[in-house]
This record gives sequence, C-alpha cells and structure tokens, in this order.
Amino acid sequence: MVLDAEPPSPPSLAVEDAEEYEIDRYQHEKLAEYLEQGAWEEGFSEWMPGTDLTATEYAIVRDLDLVDDFEFIWNDDIDEVDHLAPTIPDDWTDRNVHPDLDSTVTVDLIETELDDLGEIVADVLTDYYIDWEDEQDVFGPQFNAQDDSLSEAEYSDRDEFFE
Repeated sequence: MVLDAEPPSPPSLAVEDAEEYEIDRYQHEKLAEYLEQGAWEEGFSEWMPGTDLTATEYAIVRDLDLVDDFEFIWNDDIDEVDHLAPTIPDDWTDRNVHPDLDSTVTVDLIETELDDLGEIVADVLTDYYIDWEDEQDVFGPQFNAQDDSLSEAEYSDRDEFFE
C-alpha cells in the first residue's frame, strides 16, 4: 500500500554543528532556502510512492518530529549535497518515546526510510538547485585556481589587465 501523506514542512537546518562538519554558512543558508523553495516537497513526493512506511509508522515520524532533525550539507569533496538522517534514540524502549513504537524492526524500518528520504532530497538539491559554479566565479579565474589552466596568451592578457 502506498503511503498517502502531505509533505511536512521542510527541516530547519541547524547551524550549531557548523564547526564539526565544516559547514560553509552561506551554502548552508542557501540549502535551507532551496528546501523552502520546493526541493523538500519534490524529494518527499518522489520518496512517498516507494516508501515501505505504513500510515502508523509515518505517524510515529510526525509525532516524534523527526523530519526537523534532518541535516543537509554541501560536500566539497564529492561536489554534492550530503545528508544526515534523524534516528530514534537508542533507549527508546526505556523512555517509552511513542506508544506505537514496539519493535526494533519498526525502528530499523523508520530509520532506513528516513535515510532514503534524505538521500532523495539531497539528490534533488544537487541535481536541480545547486549551482555554486556561478557564485564561485565572481572574482575571476585567478581566485578560483583556474589560472593554472590558462594558456600563455590568456595569462599574458590577464597580467596586462592588472598593470
């Protein structure tokens, strides 16, 4: 059975982990904007028909407000958006976090499906929203390590410009 649910509000990206993940604040703010502009809804709509979550399991996600714990980060090393999916606390049985949360199978399923959702949204951001190239070229090739690829003539022309 296909889950039929309205997309929740996009997660509010937390910047408190900026040091830990070496987050560029500007890029992080842009990712939050893109989520608000439709990337979250597009990713959610793509994820929903293929999810294995039932309405009851999805209600657990909503009740625990897990969606707001997503994190999306630009990864310069691989030139794409990466994600950190929320998880259910390890001590969920001791804390009785939700009345319908009754097995590790359910916990694993929810966490796996949230990871899948994060991956899809990250792909939507990378493929359809991110274009850092235009923004990085503001100061010209000499500031973006592109001067290494200039021909001798282009390099000379550039030097004459600065004289």
